[in-house]
Amino acid sequence: MVFKDVNSCRRTDNSFRSKEDANYHRDTSVFEGLPIDMVSIFPLDYMHLVCLGVVRRQLGIWLRLAKQRQLGLGNETIACINERLQAAESCIPKDFQRRCRSLEFLQFWKVTECRLFRMYLGPVVLHDLLPSPLYANFLRLFTSVYILCHPRYHLKLCDTVKQQLRQYVLCFDSLYPDELVYNVHALQHLAEDVSEHGCLDTFSVFPYESHLCQIKGRVRSGFRVAKQVASREVERCVFASSTNAGKSPAELTTPCVTVDLAKQLFRVGKTYHSTVSPDRFVVVNGVPGIICGVGEGNVFKFRPCLDKQPFFNKPFESTKLDIYK
Repeated sequence: MVFKDVNSCRRTDNSFRSKEDANYHRDTSVFEGLPIDMVSIFPLDYMHLVCLGVVRRQLGIWLRLAKQRQLGLGNETIACINERLQAAESCIPKDFQRRCRSLEFLQFWKVTECRLFRMYLGPVVLHDLLPSPLYANFLRLFTSVYILCHPRYHLKLCDTVKQQLRQYVLCFDSLYPDELVYNVHALQHLAEDVSEHGCLDTFSVFPYESHLCQIKGRVRSGFRVAKQVASREVERCVFASSTNAGKSPAELTTPCVTVDLAKQLFRVGKTYHSTVSPDRFVVVNGVPGIICGVGEGNVFKFRPCLDKQPFFNKPFESTKLDIYK
């Protein structure tokens, strides 16, 4: 099923409660008894919508078109993308759990691989490989979601992103007319959810998906699984409380932890820093640069980049988003 119409009347709380769209409703939701907006209170989840629903689907479309040699794509295009993905492995910092595998394994890609490709690798890997219309439309998605995830830019550019996502859907329809499925259509509403609830990372399900791995690790057998998980969680909380008992706030928040002194690898919060690539590249107060040394007291020595050039100019100049080449 595809969703061609991008100009339909938006569903509202009143239209939902009055069941104006008879084909949409099967019964009355229990949530309707609460004093909430039945439309805006339930945001879209960008992990499933964008990372899995759009990015992986778009890559799959390119694979299929390359085999058919359509829209300027061919097997050599896919081969070059795979080569760049492999070359990029040495440039990815330790903050990322996974590296993007070859497109041959696209159906097995985890959501973290889709996010890495969509947020960071995609514009670089696809540059000068995709035909101009395809690459330009991918940049619309990249910049839009990048802004909606950003803690500052999502406030200033939300209205602009709303128009960019609409343009992305329209171009997607013209490029791949049989692929305008629900996930692609729903991108038009993503900016509205950000206006209502904050940047995408504040209401995504990534933290819950990550915690599932820890929960699974606490299960020892298939007998009374819920009880096992609850018992292990209680033990963890008791251990954490006893470990931190009597410590001052300064002792509980270590600013810098040495991970590997020989490689000068340090962890600040959840972020790794080093004097060795690729963990030496940082942005300080909007200025990109490198960590060139570590002084007394684990103080990082910072050297700013002097020759900063934009990586792309449309739909936004990349320097306005702190993206340089």
